[in-house]
Amino acid sequence: MRRAAALALFALAWAAPARACPPLPAPPPDDRPASSARIDAYVRALARASPAVTSAVAGVSAQGRPLRYAVVSALAPARLRAGLKRLRAVRAGRADSAAGAPAVVWVTGSVHGNEPSGADADLRLLHELAARCDDPLLRDEVVVVLPVQNPDGHDAHTRTNANGFDLNRDWLAVTQSETAARLRALAELPPLVYGDQHEQGGAAFFAGPYARPLFHELPTSALAAQRDVLGPAVRRALAARGVATTAGGFDLLYPGYGDSATTLLFGAAGMTLEAGSEQPYARRVAQHLTAARALVAAVDRHRHALLRAWARSFVQARDEGARGALQGRGGRVFGYALGVGAEPLVRTLLDEGVQVLRLAAAAPVSDLRPYGAPGAEGPATLAAGTYLVPTAQPLKHWVEAMLGADPLAGVPSSGDVGAWSRPLLMGVPGGALGAPLPGAPPATMPAIAQSTPLTGRRIALLADAGGPPATARPGDDQPNESTSWARWVLGRLGATVDVVDDAAVARGALAGHDALVVADGASAALSPAALGAIAAFVSAGGAYVGWRARGIEIAGAAGLTTATVQPATTALQVPGAAVAVGTTIVLDQDDPLVAGGTVVASYGPVVSGWAAGSPAGRPAILDEPHGLGHAVLYAFDPVFRASTEGAERLLTSALAPPGATSGAR
Repeated sequence: MRRAAALALFALAWAAPARACPPLPAPPPDDRPASSARIDAYVRALARASPAVTSAVAGVSAQGRPLRYAVVSALAPARLRAGLKRLRAVRAGRADSAAGAPAVVWVTGSVHGNEPSGADADLRLLHELAARCDDPLLRDEVVVVLPVQNPDGHDAHTRTNANGFDLNRDWLAVTQSETAARLRALAELPPLVYGDQHEQGGAAFFAGPYARPLFHELPTSALAAQRDVLGPAVRRALAARGVATTAGGFDLLYPGYGDSATTLLFGAAGMTLEAGSEQPYARRVAQHLTAARALVAAVDRHRHALLRAWARSFVQARDEGARGALQGRGGRVFGYALGVGAEPLVRTLLDEGVQVLRLAAAAPVSDLRPYGAPGAEGPATLAAGTYLVPTAQPLKHWVEAMLGADPLAGVPSSGDVGAWSRPLLMGVPGGALGAPLPGAPPATMPAIAQSTPLTGRRIALLADAGGPPATARPGDDQPNESTSWARWVLGRLGATVDVVDDAAVARGALAGHDALVVADGASAALSPAALGAIAAFVSAGGAYVGWRARGIEIAGAAGLTTATVQPATTALQVPGAAVAVGTTIVLDQDDPLVAGGTVVASYGPVVSGWAAGSPAGRPAILDEPHGLGHAVLYAFDPVFRASTEGAERLLTSALAPPGATSGAR
């Protein structure tokens, strides 16, 4: 009885403003998704109407739509600036206490454009907070609301952005403008809590607790806040409204997720919140609003303890790193050495706030554990110019996630790949240092010229059989992402890319192109005329480059290869492990096994991540001569999420002009 009364009082207190505030415009109806333009206009209108709300644009989407967010606070501007400055100093290691600073709670919606209900809930949250313009809560807490993280996908009703990327996998490599914009805003407004709103199949709401495995290197304060304070508060609030919740099924493993990335990089209690998509739309909106209210209220009740623990977590991370200590595993790592080709990675780390050093002269180290060579540790001499990333720094958890060779998850993740070491996947030499680092000055980065080895090459990219990206069900992956990744990566590498379909190929659209690329995707038989045109194009000297089942099967149908694809046996399970193939690639459960053809590279050992069995010795790359041209076929995806730059070099070697030095073969 007392609990029910307390819940009723909480609901009443939330609804009652502290004093009369200016009249506010009503949010759009909640029976259907509002467009990104209408959401943007409403946030601007609230900022004009309420003294507690300001709005800003973090950046723009691939198609130029604004990523607008609102900051809600009753603090005087000078105090707000001072408080945020204090939080940034704690995260950077310039202060050990967040005393006097506000708690910053982020609430974000529609990172998947086909999961829009969080965005409409956020408008209602903003309206309620704006109506409490001088509430004591808003003098101790800053609420940042980013209703639409993916405005292009939101308006197109697709999971991915306009470039075909899942933005809730992009925090790792930061390939997309939307991700870079969110990171800049988060750095300015460091989160104590980060709520990421989604939709999932079924009728129940996911609000934790998370399933194992957890990545071994997570700040314990963030986990405790999520597990003991925030998650229970959200579940109690939903239960009071009769909303069924689910647990498990999600984990804090892959740092490309918003919840994992903000936990590792900002020390935040990152939380995925998923409304059941089988509920009526207005009910999904109401459930997300209930969850967001509960987060804000729970932080208000526990602000002092949560902020103390948050600040302490950065000090603890720095102290752990100074001892070379790792969470959840043995051994010692004092830092990482990064060699030739590391500049793009180092630039990203510096932008994220990671401390990086650079050797002015060669230096000996007593214990280097090279990337991709387990068991090869020992003394080494690091060349002048080597970058050093110490673990003795506040962002030690993120350093370990980005640069560690193996997450040691122990069992396969139910949700994503289990290997993501950026140096491994970029083909950057270096490794972990098992002894204290040699002294070095802070790194200074020259301007980095983008590598465009395919400049001047004109490439035809076969369209997916299903046409433009279709809407995936909430919670499901977008179909045929590989073609979108290929188009984006080839453009980044300097190529001119023309998307062609079956009819265009049959009409002679390959003329004037250097290569035809066939990425994995929706498989459908091409017409005899198109297959004949492909065979004639290659015979006349063109290159055919394809991967995974679709790319190999179309090559076979065009008479370019005798290779066939087979599903992996039950004895072989490789759900997103890193595998050696000259460089390191991500191999996942959808990659087929190949039999036959002219093999030029086979899989090596698994060097990171979880695997049962080994693909070692099975064909990975085929090179099939045909007339004056040839077909290069990959059993894996060389453009996986545009985050395997080492594998991209394998791709450019097949697409660059003859005789060009374009990378590993």
